[in-house]
Amino acid sequence: MKYSQAQYDQTVYIGGRKLDYVTDVDGSYSHTVKPINIFGQGTIKNVIAGIPGGDFSITRNLVAEDLMSVYTGVDSFLRGSINYGDKIFGFDQGSLTSYSYSVSYGQPPVVNYGIRAYGDIGSGLYITSANSTMLNDPSTLNAIGDKVDAPKKIPVPSTIHLTCNGSTTNRITSFDLSVKLDKYEVWKVNSINPLEVKTKYPIEVITNFTMEIDDYQTKRASDALRTNAFDNFSINVYGIVFDDIPLTTEDGTTLTTENGVELLFLKANRLDLTNEQVFSFSSSNTRLISEQFSTTTEDVATVKLTYVTYLNKNKNTYVGNYLD
Repeated sequence: MKYSQAQYDQTVYIGGRKLDYVTDVDGSYSHTVKPINIFGQGTIKNVIAGIPGGDFSITRNLVAEDLMSVYTGVDSFLRGSINYGDKIFGFDQGSLTSYSYSVSYGQPPVVNYGIRAYGDIGSGLYITSANSTMLNDPSTLNAIGDKVDAPKKIPVPSTIHLTCNGSTTNRITSFDLSVKLDKYEVWKVNSINPLEVKTKYPIEVITNFTMEIDDYQTKRASDALRTNAFDNFSINVYGIVFDDIPLTTEDGTTLTTENGVELLFLKANRLDLTNEQVFSFSSSNTRLISEQFSTTTEDVATVKLTYVTYLNKNKNTYVGNYLD
């Protein structure tokens, strides 16, 4: 009997690290085919006329520090794979081409990675304890490794700190940040893999804040032309670390199941804003480029503010990861 590949049988690896909390993965590759035409006969055959390329999109709930964000500022290749059952769909060389992060009130943060894959893409060797010597073998498309994802830190509404123009007394209900990383490839003769991939600067960052209006005063479209002033905003998301605490009776006796397993409940530690940061980004050279005012008879009035900022490689705070 054949069985479908359920979500429980699928695992995503990037850069030798198993990614936790993944909710969606899309991976594909395509070939460019062209016909060879001759006079009097038309098409006699077709040939592969381009280097194969693929695209991967990975979405996950981010309840940990994002270890993938470093690839927004470092021009290094990624290896990745989707392991389903005892099979693999993977790539040897990939480069991060887009990054987005969003939070809505009462919901976990969501992050998406867009990856362009070069060279060979598809099935590869599956690494098990029987052939673990292949773990770092470049001939395999399997990205499985011994690195683990970051420790879990649960963001809750009270640990998300957002500030932007006009948010002092107005309530920010959501924000999203998106980055498109334009790349150019350096190729070598007789190879389907690029020699290197470089980021085109400056990097454009688009950020949207949605606020419930209390005393917010909308701007005039001409204000930006007259003042030419920059705005600033900051995003800081922290997480609470929970401990497993045994359940006990009033006299201190630990409660267990019939087979002796302790019954546990989760207890929140005190939030440490110096060590439990999940995500942060701030900018002081940002421009407000759009305002969208909305109201209905069913809900309160809201305004959506859209900002744009540009990041250079030689930015003073640049240390390889623009989110720092």
